[in-house]
Amino acid sequence: MTPRQSYLLFAAAMSLSVIAARWLLGLAGLIVPTWAFVGALIFVNFAALFLAGACHSGSAR
Repeated sequence: MTPRQSYLLFAAAMSLSVIAARWLLGLAGLIVPTWAFVGALIFVNFAALFLAGACHSGSAR
């Protein structure tokens, strides 16, 4: 798997988990502000970029 594919896989999985969490909180009657939701998506995408890089760096092997 290439680094780009790893990043896309991590980013998709983490973004879906944030979307699912917001949906579940909405079902529970809790309103998640848009700024917090967007901030969480940005954060998990940077985390995915870091994880994909760590998986393919020479020091991780």
